[in-house]
Amino acid sequence: MNDRFQDFTMTTPLEPVPESKLDLMIRRHLQCGETVLWQGRPEVTSVNNLVSRSLAAIGIAFGVLLLVGLGQLIFPALALGSGSTLVPALVFISFGAIFFWLSWLERDANWRFAITDRRLLVIRGAKLFRYALPGEVRRFRIHGNIVYWNREDSPSSDGQRRSGRFIGFRGMCDPDAMKATL
Repeated sequence: MNDRFQDFTMTTPLEPVPESKLDLMIRRHLQCGETVLWQGRPEVTSVNNLVSRSLAAIGIAFGVLLLVGLGQLIFPALALGSGSTLVPALVFISFGAIFFWLSWLERDANWRFAITDRRLLVIRGAKLFRYALPGEVRRFRIHGNIVYWNREDSPSSDGQRRSGRFIGFRGMCDPDAMKATL
């Protein structure tokens, strides 16, 4: 793990992170006088993200095969009436590229987490993705390697709530220790 990020155990007390070790992505989002007590990022690689990028790459590769005419040999039904595979190729390449870009934004290297003396911060890329003030957090829960304090559910077409995004620190090697620290 990068030496700017602190390893911790349940017995490690939170102390201010020295200014020289403060992550630039986190520093950018601090309020005047706010002190970082812990900073981190995902320690466990997200399998979902690897699968998403792999599927996107397969879609792009298949689109390129269609574009150069090899896809028609494998799947003749994809050719249009005129025998052209240009439209299906562009569809595969476009969807693959969009899917790859979206999964690239979600990659683990883009995420930073911080515990400050005022709030909990979740940062994605250059943006403050979510934060929580002490009075807003009722309790911490664990889902896999995620320690979360909120969950954003999205409605499904049948009116039921569908499990959405967990708001918290994801990719933790020891979620129990993180929960105890929080």
